This record gives sequence, C-alpha cells and structure tokens, in this order.
Amino acid sequence: MAEIRLQELRSEPRFKVEIPALVTGEMRDGKQPAGEVVLTNLSRSGLQMECSHQFVRDLMPNVERPDPRQLVQASVEFTLPGEFDPLSILVRVIYTRRLAQDKYLIGCHFEHFEAQSAELLGEFLYSLRSE
Repeated sequence: MAEIRLQELRSEPRFKVEIPALVTGEMRDGKQPAGEVVLTNLSRSGLQMECSHQFVRDLMPNVERPDPRQLVQASVEFTLPGEFDPLSILVRVIYTRRLAQDKYLIGCHFEHFEAQSAELLGEFLYSLRSE
C-alpha cells in the first residue's frame, strides 16, 4: 500500500489558542466593518480566527472565495494572556472555511506589525513552545 505524506505548508508551528480579538477591515468605499472574533491558532507568520457568516460577508462583501492574488486586508487587535498592551497586526486573508451554518474560520498571513507587536507575539509563542 502506498504511503501518503502530508507536508506542512507553514514554516512555523501553530499553537492552539482561544483569544478574543477585534478585526477591522478597510473597504474601497471607505467603510470599515469591524467585528469581534476568537483567534483559534497562532504562529509567527499568521493566525486563524473563528467568526460568524455575517462577519465574513461584511469583511469580504464581493468575494465568494478568497484568492491570494485578491488583496483582502484587515487589522487585528488582541491582548495576549498576561499582557496589558494590545497587539495590532495588519493581516491578509488567505482562506475561509465554513464549519457550520453560522461558524466560519478565516486564515490570515501577517503583513505588518505595529509597535512592539512582533516581539510580544514571539515571546508568547516561545513560552507556549516550552510548555
């Protein structure tokens, strides 16, 4: 029987988390839809968030399926456990996945870190790795 091997496409390990976050998108018409989501995993290069169907439609009103060539960006703000200052990261949407009628996952790649966000995230992920 042939052996099947799956290759991890991320260069960094993912860590399961459950962190509330605020996501703000920027639309061409100047509107900025915002919504609360829950981050479900983090790595040094990206994140995955869980949200409602309405939030997906608000963030990407004219997009059926995200295409990496189609730029959908958003700002994600969240506070790591044990920290007081929120992290602010600009992300690019890579995929959406429907889990249930009103439950979606959105996968994102990090584009730009504000202030000390990259350092704080790196320290947090390092602490998870050593657990």
